[in-house]
Amino acid sequence: MTQLSRKKMKNNKNLYLVYVEAIGVNFNDEWEYEFLFSETPDVVWAEDWAEQCPSACENLRPDDSMVSEVRRLSTIIPFSTAQRNSCFSMQDCIDGILAIAWENISEYDEYPEPFRLVFEFGERIDSVVDKLSKRSQFFEGDEADSEQETEEEEEPETPPETPDEDIPF
Repeated sequence: MTQLSRKKMKNNKNLYLVYVEAIGVNFNDEWEYEFLFSETPDVVWAEDWAEQCPSACENLRPDDSMVSEVRRLSTIIPFSTAQRNSCFSMQDCIDGILAIAWENISEYDEYPEPFRLVFEFGERIDSVVDKLSKRSQFFEGDEADSEQETEEEEEPETPPETPDEDIPF
């Protein structure tokens, strides 16, 4: 993980997606990604974001001072990321021409149900979490949180009432 500490800001709707970094494949053969969120997406920039071939650049990750939260995702779903494209600049992501990350469906036999995962620059964190959860994908730590919330929402069973006096048979 980066030097930036992972802040846990539950349900903070003022965080916006600004970058998705492909980390690689882990020991479970799952893809790992870091999703970077900022409270101020309008000022997020990195040294090589104007370059037309981000895949050839080394310095695409925004400065940690511009990032408010980093969430890690381990998944079997492969994503293509803006960082690895060779046609569009990161400025094109900001302008809405290219997504920050999208589900790579080139090896799929069928279109994914209920939808293909696509993440845009400036997308709210709650939208990102909602999309992932609809495909049963969760950021590290969020799956346990959602299971705990579900358990808390369930009402405990109450034992049947027992009469105060004995009933003869």
